[in-house]
Amino acid sequence: MKTSESDERPLSEGNTKGKNEPLHSTLVIDSLMRWTLVNGIGTKDDLLEFLFRVAYIMDLNGLHSKIDSGNFIAAYGFRESKYRLTTDDLAKYIGYRCLNSNESYLPRESFLKSTFMNGFNAMMIAGKYGIELSVPKHFTEKDGEKLIVGGPENTPEYVASAEKIAMKLMKNFPAEVFEGKNLEFIKGEMALQPYTDHLPQVKLPRPTPADYKKREDILKMMKEGTGGPGIQDKELNLLNSFDWSHELTQDGELYGLKTALGEVLLPPLFENFTMMTNQELKKGDRVVTQQGGKWGVLLVDGKGTWIIKPEYDYIGYPNDVTHVCKNGKWGVLDIPKGVYIIEPDCETVFDNNGFLFCNRIGFYKKNGKYGVLGDWGAPTEPAFEEVDMEPEGNVRVKYNGEWGFIGEDNKFIAEEDEAYYYYSVD
Repeated sequence: MKTSESDERPLSEGNTKGKNEPLHSTLVIDSLMRWTLVNGIGTKDDLLEFLFRVAYIMDLNGLHSKIDSGNFIAAYGFRESKYRLTTDDLAKYIGYRCLNSNESYLPRESFLKSTFMNGFNAMMIAGKYGIELSVPKHFTEKDGEKLIVGGPENTPEYVASAEKIAMKLMKNFPAEVFEGKNLEFIKGEMALQPYTDHLPQVKLPRPTPADYKKREDILKMMKEGTGGPGIQDKELNLLNSFDWSHELTQDGELYGLKTALGEVLLPPLFENFTMMTNQELKKGDRVVTQQGGKWGVLLVDGKGTWIIKPEYDYIGYPNDVTHVCKNGKWGVLDIPKGVYIIEPDCETVFDNNGFLFCNRIGFYKKNGKYGVLGDWGAPTEPAFEEVDMEPEGNVRVKYNGEWGFIGEDNKFIAEEDEAYYYYSVD
């Protein structure tokens, strides 16, 4: 994990861009958005909340009092050079989405409670990008050769100072940046999914029929228990030695899918698919597919049989239970049964990188109240004023102004030892 301490020295400004390489400001903004739990910056409210959260983690109030700059957001290093991220840079990214989520940012309380862990994850991602984010000296301490990154004290005064700086920075953004004219710039930066798009990719060879046969033999031995103690290592080494992912096929403006050996998974009759990077689809799998401008779910069977007809604006990853959007309203769908667990009449169902559940827990919002959904059964009613989305321990909810938990009957309880909804990392 790369970090450096901000020493307020003058930093070189500007960006350099090589062939097929994103501006490094894209990667810095992406890292900061992951740190601040902001998924998208498309409106003035999104931007103001993002600026507040950056001001909070970077102590911009203290930095602005020491440097003569009213547009400074963050300092960072990239390829032996140092740069400033300013409001002028950020203005180019209005409309940017860091994560595939229908919620622009997670609740502030979740952010304030998890800045250390979010910071650790963001620094790890920044390090993979080759970015060295600077943090204030007074948020760091030395432990031998290691630099330990901490954070601010969550006091009303400090929060107020961060809000003041955010309002000050907002004045640097003209109204026209919210008109969507910079979307072509964002697309040119591959900024829709930068974490996967921008990391160096190792190109592996494609498997041959002999490699497929070897994999089948290993799997058979594992199933029968005849492969010996090293059989799992053999399987892992084989899987990591080749690119087993499927390929797109194309006929005009329509697309299909085939295996690495060329076997047809789906004919080229469809407009688009949503799939995970480097995924290997096989016959019998499901895939979210677009036709006629709408999304449905296909069975991968060589011809393309609709499990869920294409009538949705959005469908999450097609596990048995997933979230959907229809006519601008969100719900939860049981794909094998073809029935709604939550009717599509909600303001939002919270997204986790395309998945409904995070550690077996999901959330939705209807009529201004939150509901909780476990992957093992029925959801609660949308009865809670707030929910704590930090993915560990028992799920905390706020009901009638009091924080507590959810019992087995889906009702609010105050006693934690009777909590039924909890995050599972198994």
